[in-house]
Amino acid sequence: MGEIKSALELALERTSQIKSDPGAVRAYEAKNRGKRLFAALREDPKLDLGKAIKSEPKDERRWVQEGLFEVIDANLTLPSSERDLATVDLVVTGLSAVINDRGTVKTLGDQIRQFFSQYLDDRKQLIEGLQKQYAPRLREREQQMAKQYGRPVRIDPATDPEFGKALQDNLGRLQSSYASAFVQVHEQLRGMFERSR
Repeated sequence: MGEIKSALELALERTSQIKSDPGAVRAYEAKNRGKRLFAALREDPKLDLGKAIKSEPKDERRWVQEGLFEVIDANLTLPSSERDLATVDLVVTGLSAVINDRGTVKTLGDQIRQFFSQYLDDRKQLIEGLQKQYAPRLREREQQMAKQYGRPVRIDPATDPEFGKALQDNLGRLQSSYASAFVQVHEQLRGMFERSR
């Protein structure tokens, strides 16, 4: 009767013949170092990324740059508040380290900052408009609840399910329209990065 092997033993037998690709491992590790550079830049905005990249082994720099670019691209998302605009400066600094055309990067950074500011303004106007639109309904419900409980009641629009749904729906549409326009920025940056390699 044959020996019954565990799933682990079978898996080990199958993978024992697979050799790891040292080049792929080096590329993976170098990309991760590039990704960590962006985290280091967040901690120290004065970090010289160019110098940090040049300190990497020459044959691994392109992977380090690829990792850095991937994180930069991932961090370039629509802001949720004014504080998020500071990320644009970090993104521009990072892009300047991996894209040769610094003038275009600076111009694009200014355009992104303006685009984000416009998005935040539109978002604020949308919220204020919905609050004004729902204010009469909320006041009416506050009065009904005040009669019911015998004391004044204040309903925060953020806790009202009807207002919350309308807000989420409208914010979703606004974000979707801006995000679709922003896809072009990501594509343009990817093209610029590829040409710089």
